[in-house]
Amino acid sequence: MLRIGRGYRVGLMLVILFLAGFGLGRLLYQPHFQLGDRSIRLDPRARIHPKKTYHLTVWDYDLPLQRQEYQDYLRRAIRRFQESYPNIRVELKLLDLLDGEKQLAQALRTGDLPDVYCSLYQVPSFDYRWQIPVAPFLTQAELRVFDPTLVKMMSVAGLQCYFPRWTAPVVWIGNRSALEKAGIAVDAIQQTGWTWEDLLQAYERKPGGYRFAAIGGDSGFLGQWVMENRRQSGKAAMAAGLELLERLVRARALPLDYASNAVGRFLNGNTLVLAGARPWLYQFLKAKAPAAAAAPRVEPVLLPGPYRRGGAAWLPVENGVVTVYRNRRTRGEDQIAAAVRLGYFLSTYADSRPWQELMVYPAAAEPRRDWERSAGREYPLGPLLSRTALVNQNRPTGESPAAQSLDDYLTGKKSREELLGQLEGELQAGSF
Repeated sequence: MLRIGRGYRVGLMLVILFLAGFGLGRLLYQPHFQLGDRSIRLDPRARIHPKKTYHLTVWDYDLPLQRQEYQDYLRRAIRRFQESYPNIRVELKLLDLLDGEKQLAQALRTGDLPDVYCSLYQVPSFDYRWQIPVAPFLTQAELRVFDPTLVKMMSVAGLQCYFPRWTAPVVWIGNRSALEKAGIAVDAIQQTGWTWEDLLQAYERKPGGYRFAAIGGDSGFLGQWVMENRRQSGKAAMAAGLELLERLVRARALPLDYASNAVGRFLNGNTLVLAGARPWLYQFLKAKAPAAAAAPRVEPVLLPGPYRRGGAAWLPVENGVVTVYRNRRTRGEDQIAAAVRLGYFLSTYADSRPWQELMVYPAAAEPRRDWERSAGREYPLGPLLSRTALVNQNRPTGESPAAQSLDDYLTGKKSREELLGQLEGELQAGSF
């Protein structure tokens, strides 16, 4: 009978304990990544296993396109992606335009998130529990395909955390014939911008004539005014900005119901400009204008919003992004790597036809080139987008209270001093 010495048994036991501890450590080890002063669970070294089948879910919005079904566009994109990654299965869910953001908010509370989420005019707040910063998974060449200004907007603690997909300037839409009669050089404005003084002089030359119309709410005209004045500082600067609006009132150009039936007023030929619109509305007005009963005929033209004299031209923008999430179904860091690959593909997919119809500007180089070849000639703000300061208008924390305060003042519900005092308080509190 073979006898095992006591020393040998002790040594064997130590080896077994070491191997068990090593295996348990590997099992329990959770790699972490530092993002600013926060540590998040992440392993950028994870790789997709070619012999493993992955199941990913994508949420996007059911966009009401006229020229093609958006669902067909997405399915074509997914098939192209799967040509390179045949072991990745993708389930597509299209969200309703009205309640999609509520569904995402609920999913963030429960962890029942998609692997990839495509936003519409909003950038979701970064979620340290579930969201995946994308930059650590990308090569330097891949990072460079995105517009650097948009990358900066999509960064947290200096690190790119979202894939920018497209950007949409908050535009003004002018009536070309009426503006030119008022002495406004439309083509020059499209190239270099214009000031509030230019606009005011046009209205003051025609007192009691054309009125001012605007899209209301935080993403429209009021939101743009708030953003411009947020770039200033102090009560005196805000008072100067308010004086510009008051001059519109004195010129009888800014009625109390300036945001009521704004589109109808424009098509009826009663206004020089429609302020604070999304670019797709320009296409809608171009299609409707020939049938409008206005005389002379309304000629819609895209314009940037005005800026203060002595300042610089700038464009407020709203953005669509692709976000990658960990969720309750995530099985391993390699699944995160697969989701990042899918998010990168969707944000850089070369077919720009949906973005042409929505009149939003692609963020990645290849779809942008496709867009410029096809739609650039229809989009005269392209030069401004490429060389003007873009300012992010997305407010993931909700609407600015300043916009409602301004509306209360313009409609006579709040005094000037009350408004300025409230705006100053909101500025100091960081909510303005």
